[in-house]
Amino acid sequence: MNYQESRDYIKDAEKYGAVLGLSNIRELAGRLGNPQDALSVIHVAGTNGKGSVIAYLYQTLQLTGRKVGRYISPTLFSYRERMEINQTPVSREQFADLMTRVKKAAEEMVRDGLTHPTPFELETAAAFLFFKEEKCDLVLLEVGMGGSLDATNIVEKPFLSVLASISMDHMAYLGGTLYEIAEKKAGIIKKGCPMITIKQQPEAEKAIRAACREKQVPFREADPSEAEVITAGIEEQTFRYKGEEYTIRLGGAYQKENACLALAALEILSENGICTTVDERKKGLYQTRWKGRFTVLSREPLFIVDGAHNPAGADMLARTISQHFQGKKIYFITGMFADKDYSYVMQKMCPFAEKILTIQTPDNPRALSAKELAECARKYHPDVTAMPEIGAAVNKAYELAGKEDVILAFGSLSFISAICDAAEKRKSRPEPGEKEDTMDLQECRKRIDSIDDEIVRLFEERMKVSEEIARFKIQTGKKVMDPQREREKLEAVRKKAHGPLNELGAREVFRQIMAVSRKRQYQMLTENGIKEPVEYRFVDRLPLRDVTVVFQGVEGAYSSAAMREYFPEEIESYHVKTWRDAMEEVSQGRADYAVLPIENSTAGAVGDIYDLLMEYNLYIVGEQII
Repeated sequence: MNYQESRDYIKDAEKYGAVLGLSNIRELAGRLGNPQDALSVIHVAGTNGKGSVIAYLYQTLQLTGRKVGRYISPTLFSYRERMEINQTPVSREQFADLMTRVKKAAEEMVRDGLTHPTPFELETAAAFLFFKEEKCDLVLLEVGMGGSLDATNIVEKPFLSVLASISMDHMAYLGGTLYEIAEKKAGIIKKGCPMITIKQQPEAEKAIRAACREKQVPFREADPSEAEVITAGIEEQTFRYKGEEYTIRLGGAYQKENACLALAALEILSENGICTTVDERKKGLYQTRWKGRFTVLSREPLFIVDGAHNPAGADMLARTISQHFQGKKIYFITGMFADKDYSYVMQKMCPFAEKILTIQTPDNPRALSAKELAECARKYHPDVTAMPEIGAAVNKAYELAGKEDVILAFGSLSFISAICDAAEKRKSRPEPGEKEDTMDLQECRKRIDSIDDEIVRLFEERMKVSEEIARFKIQTGKKVMDPQREREKLEAVRKKAHGPLNELGAREVFRQIMAVSRKRQYQMLTENGIKEPVEYRFVDRLPLRDVTVVFQGVEGAYSSAAMREYFPEEIESYHVKTWRDAMEEVSQGRADYAVLPIENSTAGAVGDIYDLLMEYNLYIVGEQII
């Protein structure tokens, strides 16, 4: 399988559902040689905060020169973030190879009458193989859900088990009481292996202590109340812990708690031979970034995104709002999963809001509709609007908020990437009444309209010539051009035009009359004041090994076939229909390069490519005249 086929295979496996239990993953791992047994694992479970704790540990442990793997889910911006080593995600080629082997083992299981593994089991098995074959010194392993029956829990001898804050969530799977939930999460504690937990609620602590007694493991606890806050800003906070000052750049009142747990974990690792200095811990915590957790996206107005999606997350976010935004007007953008306690979240958060905009998390069967969430929010707030999509919600929030106000987007982690993209796109637009910083573009458009006027005149002249040709051919009996077709074509150009011409009509006219070269099109743009976004390099100077390339257009078309010759034969490639589709593939991490044949397109059409580049935050790295 190639990378895309591997992703499709995992997607197809969703029909097997999410199954808690270890028999399937043990069988799958066994057929792959039990790669997890070769790993030194730091296993992290919890309801909230485990991702942040892993982020602190990941950044700090790399400073010791070790090769550190990280396995997390879900991911926000790229699928391959799930498994990475020292900040480098698994490559497409590696992932495809790993998943091909995992698929073979899974199909053998089915032939033997066993159940097909779930997507998370497939991914976890591939991650174990990846970290083993890359010879990682340490692997930070995040539990998917729960602990005792999670697919990651086939690790028999973790180097350290870490428990972040535990609260009520996933009750349908983990139990209806805090004790039952904590009991399952404490299932990652193993006999003879050290553990550390953040200070928990009494019921959760009771369950964890019971697990420690059963496994004969000393109970160790990090107490964040021992940390003294020195300064607390929305983007940076400093605290004193065990005599040392630490500064972190993750916002939110709850991040001090996560940082203390990470520091306690580093102490235990040092006791067991994985040593870090105080300076490395300070530098590691300071350098840690974890986007989507009380992250500032813009200022004036202040735009913050946070992954609070359950009751505990809402409690923590409410505490942070109370700490930093007293007296501020706050405009909410929120979306939730239907299987979460969204009613509690709305009840807790709504009192802080000036207005609430609800959205539906895109492309997820668990998503609660914007309308249903709005109906729930109206029980606690009078001004709630269900928005049709995320971009519209972001634009509306910017329209409502003044420079001193706050926009807060929170809820399901799965929409954070889309929120960030929409906010980034919106930031590039000028404020109402503000002079747009693209006057050269406006002048360019006027110039293009003038050129288009001339094209229409030429087209009318061409139509007259076509009619003369038609009359001649009718008189001589030769095959004729249809004058009516010419008239209809011109009428279509006029009716659908932006200015004198629309994109389709302009392409057709240029194709038949002017045959403008791509080189000339770029020249036209630069002559009208549009500055190139990057230094141009030709295709033969690009790094083209181990990459995936997406071609826009029909496979086998002249332009695609000609451009394909400039790339090594061994690269993966595939085709999509439109420029936007091609850029989407690169933006989402499914391809490294997009090839966009534009042949005799108009300067206006080339301008559309520039607009798309800006929208997807991409840039041109090479051009080739063919």
